[in-house]
Amino acid sequence: MAKKMEEKDQLHKMLADQYDLARKRTDALSDRAHALLGFSGIVNAILVALIAGAIKEETRVFLAKYVNARHLEWTVIGGFLFYMMAMVFSVLAYRTTKYMPVPQLDSKEFVEEVFSGKTSLSMKHVCLQIVDAIEFHDKVNSRKYVYLLVATLFLLVAFASTGIIGVILLMSIN
Repeated sequence: MAKKMEEKDQLHKMLADQYDLARKRTDALSDRAHALLGFSGIVNAILVALIAGAIKEETRVFLAKYVNARHLEWTVIGGFLFYMMAMVFSVLAYRTTKYMPVPQLDSKEFVEEVFSGKTSLSMKHVCLQIVDAIEFHDKVNSRKYVYLLVATLFLLVAFASTGIIGVILLMSIN
């Protein structure tokens, strides 16, 4: 009998540890999304300032004479859009998910029944709830990971477009 209780306690501990790891992964993915969001926001602010500068009359006149103006224009717009998409997917990865407590106590009445002896709170009941919570958080983490991956891909394309902008500008120096 003592061995069975020991195995149940071990199982409970393993499941509780796995649940803790799933929650930590959720937090880590949210932290990465937050960092990506902040970085993309800073770069977008700079691009908006550049675009606002391009609206000025003297800049438009200069760009009209520039041989690669059309390439530069499309690359700046494309880069801006890719940075924006990186931000959108970062927000999707960052957003907070529903809280799932473990174990879930159904109601105050359930607690009263356990204390009065009408119902028992078994280790099996708690372990099954932990398994449900792990599955829930794994689904959340998978979705967060995909959003973060897509945001990173958009950010890489945006980096490439920023590099292309630099090359186009360097090619204009004679």
